[in-house]
Amino acid sequence: MSDDAEGMGMLMGDQIAEAGLADWRKLAQGLHARYRTGGFAAGARFVAAVGEAGDALGHHPRITVSPDAVDLKLVSDDAIYTDDDGAAHRVQWVTRVDLDLARPSARSPPSTA
Repeated sequence: MSDDAEGMGMLMGDQIAEAGLADWRKLAQGLHARYRTGGFAAGARFVAAVGEAGDALGHHPRITVSPDAVDLKLVSDDAIYTDDDGAAHRVQWVTRVDLDLARPSARSPPSTA
């Protein structure tokens, strides 16, 4: 069950799928994407763009940069899970803010031209 207080409620698989995030995969508790950048400098520019988008939303991904790709993981450390008894628990999980940052309009994909 999800609790959407302030967008921090846990999202279930069907809610994540409805977002239509073609570049992202739900693995374990987070959303993961790999962007091929064509070079380290292009990857660094992409990371800067992702950082600016994260600043605007107040939420940032975990980032790994390699010579030709950037890996992003989106997960909220304070998602709210409400159990069957109504007790709320903070967990690591995908929330609405993760989907907002994953949307293509939130950041620019790298140019590999």
